[in-house]
Amino acid sequence: MPEDADSKQTPKFTFNRYVWILTAGAITRVVELPGGHVFERTKVWLNTHPTMRAPVRNIYSASGVLGFYEGFGWNLAPAMVKTGVRWANVSAADGLVSALVPVEYKRTKAGGIAAVSSLITVGLFCPFERMKVRAMTWDRLTSQEALGLWRGWRPMFVKQATISAVFNLTYTEFLKWAIQYRAPLDLETRHLAVISAASGAVCAAVTTPIGMVKDQMQMRDGIKERRMFRAAMELYRQYGLSTMFRALPVKVLRSVWYFSVTTAVMHKLKALPNFMNPAAQQDSDSTKEQSTRSVTPTKTK
Repeated sequence: MPEDADSKQTPKFTFNRYVWILTAGAITRVVELPGGHVFERTKVWLNTHPTMRAPVRNIYSASGVLGFYEGFGWNLAPAMVKTGVRWANVSAADGLVSALVPVEYKRTKAGGIAAVSSLITVGLFCPFERMKVRAMTWDRLTSQEALGLWRGWRPMFVKQATISAVFNLTYTEFLKWAIQYRAPLDLETRHLAVISAASGAVCAAVTTPIGMVKDQMQMRDGIKERRMFRAAMELYRQYGLSTMFRALPVKVLRSVWYFSVTTAVMHKLKALPNFMNPAAQQDSDSTKEQSTRSVTPTKTK
């Protein structure tokens, strides 16, 4: 019967599934952040000191090894929630669009919805992001600046939305190439982590200048312009395009570390979105095709 066929469609995105992905995202961030924060600290230093060089030496000479973990407290707890919310929203969008979009358009289905979901994440966590940047630059917010906790939300949103869209697109394309050489069920965790790392490197190359605009807008002695595009143009005129990309190597390392570790841990916890998991994707496609055939009326002579 049609009702039975619809009820057997996989995967079903339930509330329990959403809660589990929230939890898995928090666990993943705890595993990833101790190593990733070092790259993030170095990246912020490069973005907030555009005329200075030798970031590692300067950070170490100022505060020793602990200097690389400035702002860690402002990063850990919010990042646990943010990572869980981000991956859960992507999975929810993936499940929603799976039920609405034909199988042949499945490769590009969740990019736009995942980008829109970034707005929710930015709205909730922009104040923590600004506090983290201020802590990393050995600065503290004054009482007069308390109302400006959402300063820099526009470049943060553009950055997160771009990462979501670019990652979804490049990951699905890299996954298609990998499936040409290995069967979907033969792709192991390490293969998915490498694919995710390659997609993360592309995201880093695209969003590095946006990251500098965000960090400059969120620090005290940074750029005073409040409009994102004008701030970007002022930074370009003042420092040049090469300076806006000076944090690219560190940003690539940060993204490769984040996406590879996150994908590996989420895959082990069985919490990856289905568009990233070829086994679940194959099951979803076959089930949807069977459901379509089961509800097609047969012609009678």
